[in-house]
Amino acid sequence: MKLDWSKILIVAMIAFIVLIVAMGIKMATSSQSLYEVDYYEKGEEHTSRMNLEKEGEHVDVEFLHRSNKLKFNFDSLGYIQTIKLLNLSNSNLDRTLEINSNDVVDQKEEVTVSLGDLSLGIWVLEISGFVNDKSFFIKKQIIK
Repeated sequence: MKLDWSKILIVAMIAFIVLIVAMGIKMATSSQSLYEVDYYEKGEEHTSRMNLEKEGEHVDVEFLHRSNKLKFNFDSLGYIQTIKLLNLSNSNLDRTLEINSNDVVDQKEEVTVSLGDLSLGIWVLEISGFVNDKSFFIKKQIIK
């Protein structure tokens, strides 16, 4: 049997149609949903976090390498509640620093917090607290 261009074209079209039908059957029988169950709740969480991050712009965070301390400068009076330290290479090193409630009473314009002994690597800091009588959230990456 000799294949000329018309037979090759017909075989290619049939193969394409079979491919489209197979993909349609696979998509129809797939159990993977194309929507989030709690889509609106996630949107509201994202909006509230964006508002907290906007308030975080009133706080300047500086990492002091030699002393492993964070220096916070607030626009006005403020304080830090929690600091989460997340190590990107080893999750066993992750920890949370709870700031003393005694420090919360003393609102200051500048606060220094010791991070203790940090191992070398890339760290993500998630900082929450209050400034200008509003809560804030900051997510910052540092390299030790």
